[in-house]
Amino acid sequence: MNIQSKSFSAYQLKWLAIITMTVDHFGVLVLLPFSQNQTISTLYLLARLIGRLAFPLFGFMIAEGIFRSKQPWRYISRLAIMGVLIGLSMFILGEVGIQALSGNIFIDLTMAALAMNLFKQKSFPLRILAILPIGYVLITSFNDQIPNYLSADYGVYGLMMMLLFFLSYLKLPEFFYQLNWFKVGKMELTIEQKRYQFASVVLIAMHILWYIISVVLIDGFNLSGLVVDYMNRFVGAQTYAVFAAYFIYQYRGVKGASPKWFQWFSYLYYPLHFVVLYAIYYVVSL
Repeated sequence: MNIQSKSFSAYQLKWLAIITMTVDHFGVLVLLPFSQNQTISTLYLLARLIGRLAFPLFGFMIAEGIFRSKQPWRYISRLAIMGVLIGLSMFILGEVGIQALSGNIFIDLTMAALAMNLFKQKSFPLRILAILPIGYVLITSFNDQIPNYLSADYGVYGLMMMLLFFLSYLKLPEFFYQLNWFKVGKMELTIEQKRYQFASVVLIAMHILWYIISVVLIDGFNLSGLVVDYMNRFVGAQTYAVFAAYFIYQYRGVKGASPKWFQWFSYLYYPLHFVVLYAIYYVVSL
């Protein structure tokens, strides 16, 4: 059996993330306003469930990008520039009464990428600086006074997911190298490929643990408050994000046939697809 026959390249995972994100946002921007109709309500729910795959895939590719990049600071700079541009757009929309998004996703990606790169440094003082981007995400996750354009969208949940991806295959425990279930058919995978499959296991474990903690806090201790509300936000539909583990499990660390234009397209697509979806909503609602 060809080891690549059921595997995914980085290029394919990025496209999958883009498509599922678009489906998700189509549900929010186009279907939700008409969800009083039962059929449309069902389509909206389906779109949101499909969309749960997007963030884990984007987060995994951020971890992969920092792990592999020979110029991580340039990579982080591009994310930061997008964060500023998206934040500025959100601010302008907010000034005219349009609250388009609950948070700036590029703050999630930039802060996670910055923390990952600092963790990679050999200098201990530089590693300690990783607490700064982590702390910022913590603050914006639990402070409602911070405007949406300066806040992380997925917050602690998203940051934890991306850091676990990065740290799990950066420091993969030795004993996992010997496990027989890290195979494709009869072919043994390389250590690098095992790292990616272990990352998929980590994604599943994180969601199971998150769910257990939320249930214990809410049903076991009957607690309420900001932290509990935040935990509960990522239970339910968001739990379907765990299915992204399959695609990460089948990743082999291959870049794929990525054309030169795709890098800029993947950045510009995020703001442009919102414009298109808003236009669709406007036309449909006439």
